[in-house]
Amino acid sequence: MHTEVRCDKNNRGFNLVEAAIVLGVIGLVIGGIWVAAASVTENRKLARTVEQILYISNSISRLFPANVPFTIGNTTFGQIQFMDTDCGGGCMPKSGWTGIIPEDMVTNATTPIDLWGRNVEVQPQAGGRTYIGFYINRRNHCIQLAPRIAAAASGTLISIDWFSGTALQVNTPELAAANCTSSGYLRMFFRR
Repeated sequence: MHTEVRCDKNNRGFNLVEAAIVLGVIGLVIGGIWVAAASVTENRKLARTVEQILYISNSISRLFPANVPFTIGNTTFGQIQFMDTDCGGGCMPKSGWTGIIPEDMVTNATTPIDLWGRNVEVQPQAGGRTYIGFYINRRNHCIQLAPRIAAAASGTLISIDWFSGTALQVNTPELAAANCTSSGYLRMFFRR
């Protein structure tokens, strides 16, 4: 007995156009997931940066009260820079950063590093204030960080400016959006 196998025209699988459409839809879904994941990661970095800045400000206020001069060894300074290099005195080496600079900002670099790999300047200054500043090469970061920092540090924040040749106040979302350029320094002054 001989069995004949017949192929039904309606059961022949995907053609090339149908396969291309399915792959296109899969690509769009993966692209959407990728963008959402990148946005979540960026928001976590921005939130962590605000936490780091507040940690530094609070630590300096606790360890260097406003009315106490800064002393390294036998020398008193108007301000201290957190740099692990010889800056002609007034620099605090990495061994002194413990409890002041968050551990995730301490790398092999000579200054504290933010989550994007940029140098962070930290200077307790005379007159009871602390300067924290870092270079931002994305307008978006300035627009998002300035109001977050202003809201989180309302009791101790003296001012935030965006500096790229001229100092501009950016302590409200409206001013931040209007004044942040593509690159420059976000400078913050905190009360100790």
